[in-house]
Amino acid sequence: MSKKPDFIGTRVRQIRRSKGWTLDTAFRQCGVSAVMLGKIERGEASPTIQTLWKLATGFRVPLTTLIEPEPRAIELATPDQTNAIEEEAGAMMACPLFAYDPIQNYEMFWIRFAPGCRHASSAHDQGVVELVSVIAGTLQIELPERTVIVHPGEAARFSADVEHTYENIGDTDCEVYDQIFY
Repeated sequence: MSKKPDFIGTRVRQIRRSKGWTLDTAFRQCGVSAVMLGKIERGEASPTIQTLWKLATGFRVPLTTLIEPEPRAIELATPDQTNAIEEEAGAMMACPLFAYDPIQNYEMFWIRFAPGCRHASSAHDQGVVELVSVIAGTLQIELPERTVIVHPGEAARFSADVEHTYENIGDTDCEVYDQIFY
């Protein structure tokens, strides 16, 4: 294998800890002994591809998650470098800035709402949280039991496991960063 065992071990440890698992829990889920997992995490053993598949299956992550390079110390993303998603007849444009990260269970979008744009979002899975930061304009967020107005420089965090609606209630474009935690 071309990757250093300590690199893979670091990724295995990150994933295991992100799930809140002990070595014994990981053993039960993955079928790789706790002793071997400890050696892999400490960089004392280089796992075979079969062992990596067991870990990926047990952790419920793609195999590449275990062997891809660590995230860069800093990564810059801008909306013009992504594939924009348009909805509401072009009145809403969402650009993924950071794609879903299976270890952090997180993704981030830059979204533009044209004046008067109203976008309804279905309920996400239970436990999903959104953090919406307004950069420009004024955004109204409607939840079943509460409606809030968010101005530039303000942010709103809410449980997104209910239907929710975004509406630009201003006369200019509303730009936001939307971070989703799964």
